[in-house]
Amino acid sequence: MKGSRPDVIFVMLDTVRADFLSAYGGDMRLSTLDAIARKGVLYERAISPGTYTVPSHVSLFLGKRVKSIRAVTKDRLKEYDKNIDPFLRKAVYIGRKDVTLARHMGYLGYKTALFSNNPYVSAPTGLASGFEHISNVWLNSKIENNRPFVRATLGIVSSDIMRNRLIELACGMTRLMPEKNLDRLYMKLRVTLNKKFSSE
Repeated sequence: MKGSRPDVIFVMLDTVRADFLSAYGGDMRLSTLDAIARKGVLYERAISPGTYTVPSHVSLFLGKRVKSIRAVTKDRLKEYDKNIDPFLRKAVYIGRKDVTLARHMGYLGYKTALFSNNPYVSAPTGLASGFEHISNVWLNSKIENNRPFVRATLGIVSSDIMRNRLIELACGMTRLMPEKNLDRLYMKLRVTLNKKFSSE
């Protein structure tokens, strides 16, 4: 935004521990986040309002406590691509007319844009409500460019029994690997992705 008011970049990362990031004294250096932390406002005591993605984001976007949030509709993907994983077919918690953080910023004269690589923070879920520009990075990269793979994967996990077995397998694998190794593996993946996307 031009003028006397500052630009606002609201960065939300799902399941990232602060103590791993160099901005908070951790070992992992993520150049983009480090730069934002140095030049902007860095919150040192921030606690998620919820225990998982959807209620936490809805709470932050609407300014409501998690316990007061109710579903608006159960058929949120009706108007979207049928190839989207049925696992994501959950309820919408933000109505089209709700005054969200993005909509409020728009009322104040800001241009708003959402760039999300998280299926739960996107137009199909209602969490993009109020943004002028929406880029569902996850949808474009994973669905549009990988339709054959997505169809094959959905075919494999189409039954509840198979999906439950895969979830059990994933949970079992995490119990076999020490938490410290899982943390390192996860952060190595995030650093690799950060380098890839910052070079593009």
